[in-house]
Amino acid sequence: MKRYGAVLLLLAAPSLVMAGGFALSGVGIRGLHLGGAARALFGDPYAIFWNPGGLAFSTSKTLGLYVATVMPESRYQPSTGLVGYDGGYSNRLDIYAEAQTFNIPGFSIAIPSPMATFGLGVFVPFGLGSSWDLYEYPIGWRNPVPFPKDDWTSNLQVISTYVGIAKKIGENLAVGISGGLNFGKVELSKVNLVPADANDPGSIPLPFSYIPVTADMSGKGTGYGAILGIAYRASEKLDLGFVARYYSPIPLEGTTDITAYFPDSATMGAWTASTQATTTADFPLPHNIGFGMAYRSSPDLTFYFDLDYTLWSVVDVITLKMEGTDFFGQPLEDEYLAKQWENTARASFGLEYHYTPEIALRLGVYYDQSPIPEGSQDPLIPDIGDKLSFNGGFSYTKDLGLGKITFYLGGEYVTAPDRTVYEFQDINADGHPDNMPGIYSMQVGAVNFGFTLSY
Repeated sequence: MKRYGAVLLLLAAPSLVMAGGFALSGVGIRGLHLGGAARALFGDPYAIFWNPGGLAFSTSKTLGLYVATVMPESRYQPSTGLVGYDGGYSNRLDIYAEAQTFNIPGFSIAIPSPMATFGLGVFVPFGLGSSWDLYEYPIGWRNPVPFPKDDWTSNLQVISTYVGIAKKIGENLAVGISGGLNFGKVELSKVNLVPADANDPGSIPLPFSYIPVTADMSGKGTGYGAILGIAYRASEKLDLGFVARYYSPIPLEGTTDITAYFPDSATMGAWTASTQATTTADFPLPHNIGFGMAYRSSPDLTFYFDLDYTLWSVVDVITLKMEGTDFFGQPLEDEYLAKQWENTARASFGLEYHYTPEIALRLGVYYDQSPIPEGSQDPLIPDIGDKLSFNGGFSYTKDLGLGKITFYLGGEYVTAPDRTVYEFQDINADGHPDNMPGIYSMQVGAVNFGFTLSY
């Protein structure tokens, strides 16, 4: 029974991801429309995230506000191939995640002064979630207690509050730094099928050979982060940006409710058994380095390019510290969840065309690798493979006399090839599988709108 603690966190990553792992596509309305090719987008208030050095090229106080509305579609066809699992998971049946809509806001302001340019931003670099109804009692299971409907769910939110400062070194070179707090919240539910007789699994006849155990975990914590950026105006036509991001792990603290559902109360003495554990874990966030460039081929047309490298390998083995007892009063042991994610690269391309001084059109595309190996793929983390995203939008600027206001509207579509996981894998050789076999599909649509006010 001590293994029941392992269902706690399973890396609380969202089922809906716009970029690799559990990262979102980016921050800021203009950068989103350019497909994240924004490290050389100087003077934008969201440079506090993309490249703090770019804040130094702000020519007026600028405030920005936006909301991205994200609508995912995820599908999973279980194919466990393991007798006993098949009864609870419907093999060869496509299961769709519950339809959900996520509204992701962001805010930033840049304030230039003779000494330096200062910035403040509140944004969401990581997040989203999923909800699946995957498991049902197998035929012949006699428990009258209804099994939970949403039995595989995940919800991750990381909200960052950063301040920044940038200063020019000469006319064309600027250095900036931003940093602050990352507020993390994790909620997770999962089903773990535990052998009814761990010493002799084959001794219990089907469908009673595996006992379903649910775990509902919630935790919160606060970490910190910092971004260093260099902005260089190489010529009248060419801007270059270099950026490094660091995130500390977020120390989560919370509780986990664990419940087992038995097939025969006469044997076990009850239809269910429950316990609660106090849980702590360090939730890792990936570091990142990147380069960007912007080339103005004419006064009205600019091309953007970004290339970054994300250190997802920090998501390796997550230690879950458990304080509590199992169903028999024995202390729960710490658990070690093997993820073994891999470092990835992402390339982004964008263009911006000013049709008139008031109207601008933007297009973007990015290709992003997935960090998740087959050995740790499951429905809670359906970043199912390398992704291709198509982005775009337009803006309208109105001169108010004392300042200018620009309205933005656009969207995004992300797709990835289906992924087939053929068999269970135990990537850390602890005797327990770290993935879920089956066929995974996903696509994501989003609309976004916002404004900037310069004065």
